Amino acid sequence: MGLPEENNMKLLEAKMDRDTAIRIIQKNERGRQGEDAAHKLKRFKLDEEGLRRGANNQQTDLDHAATIIQRLFRGYVTRLKVRQHEQEELVYIYLNSS
Repeated sequence: MGLPEENNMKLLEAKMDRDTAIRIIQKNERGRQGEDAAHKLKRFKLDEEGLRRGANNQQTDLDHAATIIQRLFRGYVTRLKVRQHEQEELVYIYLNSS
């Protein structure tokens, strides 16, 4: 005698006609395709969210870059004003010391 599983398979094979087997295979295939579609949709949503997050990060990066440029430019302008003020002070000191 064979294993119980082998006996069960033989019983199933003996009782199942071709149409029943086809229906079972089709049902399983439709289920597999449904799960596959669900996985693809989930990946698509995740990708879409990632792109949206990437766009937000890009905007944040641009804002950060603009802030840095503004800071550097303000520092440059301030240094120019300080140098100009120093020159005016030196001229004032020179003219008043004579």
